[in-house]
Amino acid sequence: MIQFYFLSLVLLIIGAVLVLEDQLRGKTTLVQTIRAYCLENSTSRVVLIVLTAIVGLMKLIAPVPPGPAVVGDFFPAVNLFALCIYYVFEGRRMEGEQEEVEVSIDNQEEGKEEESIDKVKSFYYTNKRIIGYVTAAVAFFHFLFPGAVLL
Repeated sequence: MIQFYFLSLVLLIIGAVLVLEDQLRGKTTLVQTIRAYCLENSTSRVVLIVLTAIVGLMKLIAPVPPGPAVVGDFFPAVNLFALCIYYVFEGRRMEGEQEEVEVSIDNQEEGKEEESIDKVKSFYYTNKRIIGYVTAAVAFFHFLFPGAVLL
């Protein structure tokens, strides 16, 4: 569907700007405005997370024609899910900076969950620049070739 194509392009471009914010910060004030509106405002952040997840799911189900019906626009969908996870981590990080409350973990299983979450989070933050450039490339190629299979 063309509506989800348009939404996915917009969300991919916004995601690339937000992930590459460190590299783009000094170049324009538009980046700071997008970050302030999308990530720093908790209501907008929740809407962005939910919208990104829904559009990612719909890109798998309803691709731009003539794509296959099941795994339609695979790379944009996977990238949207990755952005959704990044937004969750970024939101938790910003809330943690504001509150700075330490929570003790008593249960061993919760410690293991926390360890795996920390591994995923460290992957996102160490490869932030690569994820941003891949997101921009996926948005660019998805714009150029909207009907390409799996793209």
